[in-house]
Amino acid sequence: MGLFGSTPQLLADGAIYAKVRELIVKAEKRLLIISPYIDPTGDFVRQLEEASLSREVEVQVVFRKDKLSEYRGTDWFRRLEAAGVTLAVIERLHSKVYRNESAAIVTSMNFFSSSGENSFEVGIFFEDDHKLAGQLEDYLTSLGRHMEDVVRARGSKRKQEAHGSHKGGSARVRAQVADGHCIRCDESISFNPKRPYCADDHENWARYENADYPDKYCHRCGSPHPATMRKPLCRDCFEETR
Repeated sequence: MGLFGSTPQLLADGAIYAKVRELIVKAEKRLLIISPYIDPTGDFVRQLEEASLSREVEVQVVFRKDKLSEYRGTDWFRRLEAAGVTLAVIERLHSKVYRNESAAIVTSMNFFSSSGENSFEVGIFFEDDHKLAGQLEDYLTSLGRHMEDVVRARGSKRKQEAHGSHKGGSARVRAQVADGHCIRCDESISFNPKRPYCADDHENWARYENADYPDKYCHRCGSPHPATMRKPLCRDCFEETR
């Protein structure tokens, strides 16, 4: 592990496709797919259905707004809607991001059945202990301000509790990517006990990498607490997440 966490990987062509599949299969809490153009293989659709229905992962798929009328009648759209996947749109979207609770891919590749075989594609894979993860969270929060839900997740009790009464696309993105607190400044960030700092404070912490340095807030609930990198949760939150 270097100064900014684990080393990112440069991916190309079919390797991106394989890594996206791995992100989906390994998702335990949430999964975000952002791609302007979408035409997933049957295997990918089945994996998203399984993540949402069997593992109760919060799955969100985002695409270009001007493709909505075309995609509404597709088999994959109906199946994901039935599986309780959140489907959302953004006008003029061109970003491609694949993200679960522990890692991400930022790439040129659309979530398209032929992209990994018929196009020259490139992407970067990195885990949540890298500085890029915090920067990506900031970008996703900003992107969420332009998002409109088409189909809202439904079905499981846990999904309903997670989404609460949020309205509009930006609220959903914040609920998805900002469910924790930086233990130094209390900024809302993704919940990840392995990386309990915002991007700036993680960079400051990484200069010394003292895992027992006491900071100020519980990573999960945000209450005042002498949290550390090694033990970022207060006693109550630790007991609840065991």
